[in-house]
Amino acid sequence: MIMPFENIYPPRNGGMHRCFHVFHQLSKYFDVTAVTHTRKEDLLSGTASYPAIARASVYSTYDEIAPKDIFSFLPARTGNALKYRFIIKDLNRNTDSSFLKMYPILNKLLSRQQFDYIILENLQLTYYASWIRKYNSKAAIFFNAYNVESLLAQRNVNKTATQQKEADDILRVEKNLYKIVDGIFCCSQVDLDIFTEMNREKIPLGYVLPNGIDTTLLTHSINISPEQLNNILFCGSLDYEPNKTGLLWFYKTVWPLVMQQLPGKVLCVVGRGNRQDYHDMLNDPTVNFIGEVEDVEPWYRKCNIAIAPLLNGSGTRFKILEAMSLGNPVVTTSIGIEGIESVNEIHALIADDAIEFANKIIQLTNHPGKSSLISSNARQLVETKYSWDIIGESLANYLAIAH
Repeated sequence: MIMPFENIYPPRNGGMHRCFHVFHQLSKYFDVTAVTHTRKEDLLSGTASYPAIARASVYSTYDEIAPKDIFSFLPARTGNALKYRFIIKDLNRNTDSSFLKMYPILNKLLSRQQFDYIILENLQLTYYASWIRKYNSKAAIFFNAYNVESLLAQRNVNKTATQQKEADDILRVEKNLYKIVDGIFCCSQVDLDIFTEMNREKIPLGYVLPNGIDTTLLTHSINISPEQLNNILFCGSLDYEPNKTGLLWFYKTVWPLVMQQLPGKVLCVVGRGNRQDYHDMLNDPTVNFIGEVEDVEPWYRKCNIAIAPLLNGSGTRFKILEAMSLGNPVVTTSIGIEGIESVNEIHALIADDAIEFANKIIQLTNHPGKSSLISSNARQLVETKYSWDIIGESLANYLAIAH
């Protein structure tokens, strides 16, 4: 597994949660070698809770001393640029500092050992698939797609030439994945269908690897005390564009409708990121803008309803699974619930316009029995379909016959 991230453990967002738990599950079934920017001791500090990762061979760029070469005697920026172009044999590509840090480790490992599978944990790494094949021609290379990046990039374009070029470059790569990798892991069938259509049905192997939850760590509780019923929770990265767009839509269009019917309600906002886009919420006495916290679980316990008012994006929302596991009934949109095999009014409440979204919140507040039933049904769903242990076993069985 090539994991070009820092701070994978303890995971602080949905992406790192997915990366770490896939790493942990594969470590149960395979001899795993991991290359990462995370400090080895930090990654392996999870051994007490996840003992299987102790079996993995972990190589961190923090521990690697770059060997001296002719490029070392040049100014750093110039030397890195020339070295990068020499390695990848492409004079037109911008220097990838992340790859340069990993290169000494990857070069050594790929030269000395033949791997059965090589898993690339972001889209940028797919550029190096042909370089990897020079060393490991028989390895099956999989791209673990956290999202359909081109969809997100296109929605973030503000009509500048640079942003449009970046979005076009991402789309170009995603449309040619069938030429680059042997298979794709996708968070949902929706994402896999999009990739399949993009690649004209030519992707050799496609597998739905949903986001999961550690049901042994996140225990269920039903929160229907008067104080808990009074609190609504939004939990998620405040910098992630779909979260920002959805939260601001909720605050401007849904929240006023809720406050008309339930004037004592409080919206609790938990998440790390830049606050500058949330100025009105910061100054609103009906909003408890908490921001980043060390542990989100106490805030789930203080609230009844968890909202995920997403209007765009892809993948599977870890925060919805987290809320379901902990016992908070979820009100979300059709896009928000994509990739989670839930039934409306059974496992979650789904609404796509402001009036309906507000009414769902009002219903759960005024009918604690319904809130408790949704909570229990949702917990059963994550236990049977979205436990990482179940997902990991299924992935291992798939890989055993895929290559």
